[in-house]
Amino acid sequence: MLMPDGRCSHAAVVRATGSFRSRVRLEAEKRWAFKRAQDFTYSFEQRRYVIKHVIPHPGQVLVYGPPKCGKTLKVEDWAHHIGAGCSYRGLLVVGGPVAYLSLEGKAAMEDRIEARRHAHEKDPDVAWGDVRYTFDALNLIRDQEELIRRLVEEFPEGMKVAIIDTLNRSMGGDENSAEDMRAYLAASERIMKEFNCTVIIIHHCGRMASGLVAVQQSMVPWTCLCVSPNRRMTP
Repeated sequence: MLMPDGRCSHAAVVRATGSFRSRVRLEAEKRWAFKRAQDFTYSFEQRRYVIKHVIPHPGQVLVYGPPKCGKTLKVEDWAHHIGAGCSYRGLLVVGGPVAYLSLEGKAAMEDRIEARRHAHEKDPDVAWGDVRYTFDALNLIRDQEELIRRLVEEFPEGMKVAIIDTLNRSMGGDENSAEDMRAYLAASERIMKEFNCTVIIIHHCGRMASGLVAVQQSMVPWTCLCVSPNRRMTP
């Protein structure tokens, strides 16, 4: 209530202050709400990896190294363990569907798939899981819209990992150009965000292309794994 001189009455000030304190108390009660440990629920979907200590989720992973050092074999093995949801060399795995875009060596990949069939005859769940291959040509920058639509059709409930094998075959530009690589990585990141998945890109090289190095230096959410000629993997 206003006094004749325009000032608020003491009662009005007390009411306003009390109301303010009540609001602060309610906000404090919302901010510091406690929950007993036994009342927490947890889902594997909350875990921030697909293979613990190796592959983050969601995320973008570059697997690179010289030709014939075992990159594709290693990534394909990851794919089938993720697709099956079974542990990988003692490491925890959060499984789910895998899209494998195999863009070079279709005959060689088919040979590997057949070899896997024979190697895991007694344990077909480990052999396969949910890994789906395509061998069609891809320009990731140009085709990203169409690719995303196709992935939505193929994986209506989402996918855990998308694998692009290789960067060079899906590039459609100059891997030594920072501008081209930035556009390529942006397209990869879009797939990651659209599906809340991990995108793994395989790259054949003795060292990372200069364009990729320039871009990666300014990009935090990338995990780079190098497969050396002795087939050991280093981050």
